[in-house]
Amino acid sequence: KNKKDEKDWDTYAKMLAAGDSDLHVSRTCWCLWFFLASVAVWIITGILCYLIDIRYHCKNSVLVIANLGTTASVVLSMSAAVRIIPHLAASPTFKCHNIVFIALIYAFSYVTTQFDMDSSTLSPIMTMSDTDKSGIFYNDGSDQQLVTPYPACSMTWGSEKTQVRILDLAAMAYYAYSGNSSNFDYMLEQSFGKNAKRVFFDEYDIVPRIVAARHCAEGADRKDDSCTLIMSVKGISNKLDVMTFMGIFSTVMIMQTFDTIFPLLSTVPKRLVVHIISMFRLPTVKDLQDKYITKLEETMGQLQTSFPNDGIVFTGHGTDGLFAELAGARMGLPAVGFSAPGQFYMMATYGIGEEEIAENVMTVVPSMDAVPWVAKHVDILQRIVCRRANGMHSTPAQCHSIRKIACELWRVCGDVNNRNFVEACLAPRTFVNPSTSVKVVRDPLVSKVCIGQQFSNKRNARCRSVFFD
Repeated sequence: KNKKDEKDWDTYAKMLAAGDSDLHVSRTCWCLWFFLASVAVWIITGILCYLIDIRYHCKNSVLVIANLGTTASVVLSMSAAVRIIPHLAASPTFKCHNIVFIALIYAFSYVTTQFDMDSSTLSPIMTMSDTDKSGIFYNDGSDQQLVTPYPACSMTWGSEKTQVRILDLAAMAYYAYSGNSSNFDYMLEQSFGKNAKRVFFDEYDIVPRIVAARHCAEGADRKDDSCTLIMSVKGISNKLDVMTFMGIFSTVMIMQTFDTIFPLLSTVPKRLVVHIISMFRLPTVKDLQDKYITKLEETMGQLQTSFPNDGIVFTGHGTDGLFAELAGARMGLPAVGFSAPGQFYMMATYGIGEEEIAENVMTVVPSMDAVPWVAKHVDILQRIVCRRANGMHSTPAQCHSIRKIACELWRVCGDVNNRNFVEACLAPRTFVNPSTSVKVVRDPLVSKVCIGQQFSNKRNARCRSVFFD
């Protein structure tokens, strides 16, 4: 081969490239242009989303533009990577990784549309009213005609004088979504009477957002009395919460997805996977994780100083329920999460062992809810049924609802304090779609005929489970 003959050299190079799919011949370094285009698309997408959100307050438009911009940015980045590191980026595994990542973004963008709630006017899950006694029910397990109660319903937490139960914690996990302190105080009084007082209340948009209430016995609400403090962490309710969840758990979700195709997590020692995930987590994500636990520990320290004789219980819903669980395990305090992801792959980050989680943590896991399947649980799990009032399986988004979880716990176990759940669980629900301003009426979360009954597919069953309308 005569290297001076440029034409023959190009012909020879193209002949080599034709036999190798990873080898390309080009006189232009397109990788730099693709990378710059990816960055430009990302910046433009961010600016457009900001302007539309400020100007029109249209959540759906922001989500569409953000998803399209992110997709374009990822595709351009893939094109740049193929030209820089072809043996890695041109592989099917790398391409599948990006496809799964984009799919997860679209999935969680859809999930954000399921959290449309007016946080300033939340209604209490249970009340002290007895006007409509159809919402008052208790199942202690002695009646053979009723379904066996969930084991978690007989558990208690907190101070011996003012013990709280699973429905109290579910209500507090829901009340953490309240947008203002007056609405929060109103729900506390309706659900717990005069003996529950707000002692800590973060602004709604703070991450993590923490609220706390002190539950005391009648006439024993002094600072040195022994009461129960419930610290609750707000779950996902806006775009920032979703992006926080994606930043922390995207690596684990992608690895779990690939594990179904390529058995990675099931063959590699679990502790090695934990340390790999912890080692390669981005600095911003690590800072965010540290912020969560530091904030919970500092708040807990302030409350312990103010109320030294109180028993403290952590609770929370969804992603933030996991951090409430991790904080409880790390400090040796009880914690109950609702629809929270698993803790295993986060243990190394916070220096927590399996023993601390097994001894202090419990998670309520509804059927059909996808969030608790993220990562691996090493705590106590209370699995519950998630069906609509007509007996059909609820959607994953509906099963993730903390109101739905609370109503299912009440449907099976009832409330030992005989509080009324008629408005939250038995009444039809009315929503106003923020995008169309159309009022939507949905079925109650619980059917009256299914209270205290087991779902069954038998024809003569009082509470039937069905698969089709």
